Amino acid sequence: MLGFIKKDLLLVKNNYKTILISVIIFILFSFSNNTDISFFLPFMMLVIIISTFSYDDYNKWTIYSATFPNGRKNYIKGKYIATIILIIGITLINFILSFLLFSIKHSIDLENIIISYLGCIIAILSIISILFPFLFKYGSEKGRIVMFILSILVFTFIGIISKFNLKLPSNLLSFFKDFGIYFICSLVVIMLISSYFLSKKIFLKKEL
Repeated sequence: MLGFIKKDLLLVKNNYKTILISVIIFILFSFSNNTDISFFLPFMMLVIIISTFSYDDYNKWTIYSATFPNGRKNYIKGKYIATIILIIGITLINFILSFLLFSIKHSIDLENIIISYLGCIIAILSIISILFPFLFKYGSEKGRIVMFILSILVFTFIGIISKFNLKLPSNLLSFFKDFGIYFICSLVVIMLISSYFLSKKIFLKKEL
């Protein structure tokens, strides 16, 4: 399985120019605009990760991987593990850049930066948990369309919710204040695990 993970990491590494350009755009935009674009780099990484599915299809890797012992299962595991590593890694880089940029431009509000990027990881991993079964069933082309639709829906929903001053019941508000982050993280983990088993079920039955 480590070979499958390494393969995806190397494919992403080959897109270093795209990543570098994205980092430069993020820095320039952060300096010229006060809008929160914490989602930008993780979203671009997600686009690059989806491109690895295209590489696999083009090079017939999925067919070749099926010839290995437990090849299909390891292919699925490798995709999920490599994706989580890459998303968390690029988000940490994004966090460090934001911390440095904020320290130059403004006083640092570390709590808000952490919450922003934690929310970003949760949103991207939620998209992945819904998107990957589609990718394994229908391929990268249709999966890319699904990704953009999901991304628009998720970030639109978050934007709408953030603009409304919703008043929750006091007991529910107290629960989320004390345990909200644990509840949301647990929910995302459950979504990822369910997504993994669904993807495995789809891919094991798929004719390559």
